Amino acid sequence: MIRSTSNSDGTSVMCGRIVPSVMTSFLLGCICTLMISEFSNQPLGLQLTAVFKLPDYNNNVVETEAKGLATVPIHDFAAPITNKRPIGNPVAKFYDRYWLLASKSKQVAITIIPKVMCTSIRAVMNGIECTTTDNPRCAEGRRSATVKKLPLENYTRVVFFRDPFERVLSTYKNSEINPYIQVEGCVMWKECTLDYWVDRLVDVRSIKNEHFLPQSVIAQRDKMHYHYHFRMSNSDHIDFFFRELLGKEPVEENKSSNSDRVGSVQNSTSSTGDDVVVMQQQQKKIAEKFEHISDRTLINLLLLYEDDFQLWESMLASSPRGPGEYTMYDYYKDHLEDKLQEQVAEGRLTFQRSW
Repeated sequence: MIRSTSNSDGTSVMCGRIVPSVMTSFLLGCICTLMISEFSNQPLGLQLTAVFKLPDYNNNVVETEAKGLATVPIHDFAAPITNKRPIGNPVAKFYDRYWLLASKSKQVAITIIPKVMCTSIRAVMNGIECTTTDNPRCAEGRRSATVKKLPLENYTRVVFFRDPFERVLSTYKNSEINPYIQVEGCVMWKECTLDYWVDRLVDVRSIKNEHFLPQSVIAQRDKMHYHYHFRMSNSDHIDFFFRELLGKEPVEENKSSNSDRVGSVQNSTSSTGDDVVVMQQQQKKIAEKFEHISDRTLINLLLLYEDDFQLWESMLASSPRGPGEYTMYDYYKDHLEDKLQEQVAEGRLTFQRSW
């Protein structure tokens, strides 16, 4: 568990054994106990028992002929695939269409998440739909009144997710060229450390910038019933989305050092030896990324994006891996989680939680 103690200045220091809800057991409904001091009208050290479950979505799922694809069911990630479409209105009244992209000609709708291939997806879908220069971004809910009113019952509804660690690093690195993802005191990412940058996110308390919002918040899975939950790290998912659903060639993106996809994906004839080499290269690349993330910042990210890590772990367990698919979260689970928990349990690692 995480214990909270009070400093003389009134801040709380969390220490003890970390039991984040990203663990698979939480998805199965196990009970964990957190020591939380931020609740109003409650004394410091209140013991709160929380049951972590997936939201009560419509249980029906859809069928796909593409074997091994991440056809993540709406309610249970491990449920068998059926040929049923969701019953009733698949889009709740309060679903925010600001992040919606829709192609009427392809009958495909996607909730795009910043830093999850959104630029490439927008370019392709706008290219399909926008035949005039009047509104070159006519497929976007944020730019089109028509998209905001489209009935989506007969649309194939999808969403892409990204490894939460990868998304944070991508946002951090891109803050140099995108003024919308800069934090106070850090106009260019080279001017500040990742520790400083994440601390500013923690200080905000209520994140409103869409680039920093949790993916689970933007996806609104409690309001939109999706047919497909894709992983950006899985090249098979990307190919299926672009080729099968949109009839387009996949767009090559994220070739930078903070990309979470393998540079050269193996083909079906690659040998086991080749697979091992690629995996070793991927792990080495990821290990280098973690060298720049302090343990304190690692904990802050696990807490700040707790729901995203929970969702990501469920997705990784729900369908086969793509060629060379090994994510930062995989590396964390394999090499860092136990070490981090030991440090906290022994009191060698404490951190200040200010949100």
